[in-house]
This record gives sequence, C-alpha cells and structure tokens, in this order.
Amino acid sequence: MSKMTWDETDRGNYYCGPLLVLLLAYLEFMRNDKNEKRQIHALHFWDYEMIVKREKAELKSGDFGTLEWNDDVIENDEESDTDENEDMKLDRQFIFDKYIPFNERFDKFELNIKDAMKKDKELLTFEKVHLVFFPVHQKNHFYIICINLEEPAVDVIDNRNSVAKFPKAYRDAPNELKILFSRYLMRVNHKSASTLEGVELERVNMNWRTRDNHVDCGVFCMRHMETYMGDKTVNWTCGLPKESKQQQSVLNELRIKYLTKILLSDTNTYRSKIIAQTAKFAKKTNEEIKDLLDKGWEKRGERI
Repeated sequence: MSKMTWDETDRGNYYCGPLLVLLLAYLEFMRNDKNEKRQIHALHFWDYEMIVKREKAELKSGDFGTLEWNDDVIENDEESDTDENEDMKLDRQFIFDKYIPFNERFDKFELNIKDAMKKDKELLTFEKVHLVFFPVHQKNHFYIICINLEEPAVDVIDNRNSVAKFPKAYRDAPNELKILFSRYLMRVNHKSASTLEGVELERVNMNWRTRDNHVDCGVFCMRHMETYMGDKTVNWTCGLPKESKQQQSVLNELRIKYLTKILLSDTNTYRSKIIAQTAKFAKKTNEEIKDLLDKGWEKRGERI
C-alpha cells in the first residue's frame, strides 16, 4: 500500500510490518504526558502460536491488519461458532485487564460467580466450602488456582515443571484472581475475607510434573481438581506416575474417561446426536473405520 493509493474509507487498505509497531511505540512515548486513557496497548506480547492463530483468523475474515488486538482472537473453529464461548473469552480478558478500573472488573467477576452458583444459592456465601478451584487458561495453557478457605491458602497447581520464577511464569493472573475473590468474600462477610488478600501464593511441587508434555494440560487439570484435597504433596494421592511412557498411558485413559463423561452428560445438548452417531459408527467395517480415522488424522489441522 502506497501513500498515493491510500483510502481511509476502504477497510481493504492497510499498512503492516515493523514500521507500524515502531510508530505506535513512538506515539505512546510522545503522548505519555496526556491524561487520555488508551483503549488498547501500544505494544503487546505475541508468541508463535498466537501469531499463527491470528493469521488464520484474519485470512478467514478477510480483514487482515484491521482486527482488534486480542490474545484470544480464536481458539479453534468450533468454539468460534458460538456466541457463548466468545462472551466467555471477553469476560476472561476483561476481568484480568489492569487497564480497566478495578470496580468494573470486580462487578464482572461477581456476576460470573453468581451465574456459576445459580443452581445452589447457598453456595454464594462459601460458608460451607473448604476448597475453591479456578481453572485458568493463560497463553494456551491450562492450570489450577486452588483457594483453601480454611487455612487460608492459595495454591497454584500446574503440571509444568518450569524453572521460570513465579512472576514470569504466571504474570499477574493468580494475584489478580486472589484479590478479586477476597473482595467478593468481604461482600458476603466470609470469615477468611480479611486474611486471604495478604496470603502468599504457593506453587505446588508434585513429582509427576512434566517438561516434555505440552498437550495434556487439560487432562492434568481435570485430575488435579478430582483428587486434590488441600494436603499438598505429602498425602495427595493423584494416581499419576512420574513423567514417562507409563504416565502417558494413564493420561490417555483419563482423557477417554473425561471425554466420555462430558459427551454422555445429561447437560450436553448434543448427547442424543452423539449416541446416534456412535451407534452408526459401530456398524462400520474395520476397513471403513480405518479409512475414517486416517482422513480425520489428515484433517486434524483444520480443527485446531
């Protein structure tokens, strides 16, 4: 795109490349004495996976270079088709965005808590609750923040055996979540509200943490929530061996178990359809099944 052919009314016209990033940084520097609040960051961190997803989203929409800057542009094609999942992504980004006033973020957080507890109003006070589990999705990775309301304590349960220091590994997400939840407890007059906000976060050191597994974090989260009772690693019987072929075998079995429970749950609106498709699949010959599996493997990239 050249200066002579630029048309600001045409969304198909855009500039891209490192020069644009430098211009934004320069603009931020020149305007830092102003009191105007920015709606988006001038500079933003992107990793390789985020860039690939961004490219796919822009190529699909035809708006290359014109979409809003957003970590969660798209997770996969299936999720992008539902408004509910898009709302969840926006809520998550909104709650942890420190550029948004705390009161606004807290109101959204409180609304999410009430929505999650709508089937049991008594749980809204957390008076009879010992452990609260928050699954966190950050930089394409799932881990757990567990808040123990009895001690109180805040545990970060992550399958990654990372050598990175806590602030670099998790940034502000665990602390922001702790503060938001402690303020909610203050509102409902919980006995641990006054002490929780000052509690230091602790990363639980399990002997089954991994260095080379980058795909099973969701399965680890499910297992951790299923078995963790707040006893750290001394009395924690998780059933997972150390990182090995044996561990991978156990994880594969757990993945099948959790997927089956989710797919056949009464709350799954596609349950009847899935059962019908399963019955149809079971009638196919071994050759037909192999052919379907091979085709599914070849097209796996389209589902990511």
